[in-house]
Amino acid sequence: MTYPEWKLKLIKLIMDETRIKGTVFQVLAWKWDEITCVLNDDCDYPQSYGDGESPENIWQGEMDAIYASQ
Repeated sequence: MTYPEWKLKLIKLIMDETRIKGTVFQVLAWKWDEITCVLNDDCDYPQSYGDGESPENIWQGEMDAIYASQ
């Protein structure tokens, strides 16, 4: 899988996410922030791709971090 394909898969996972709670605006704003990170190659996503991590594993890790911080 190429990096652009990997990024698209990760963006799809973000858009399909239903475990985040809040108002519609809060959830959309949060998703937009995450998608911006992916598109701008921020938030260690390029390194994760380079390390062979799957988008699914990366996204589960993000969700685990969110739950741990609550």
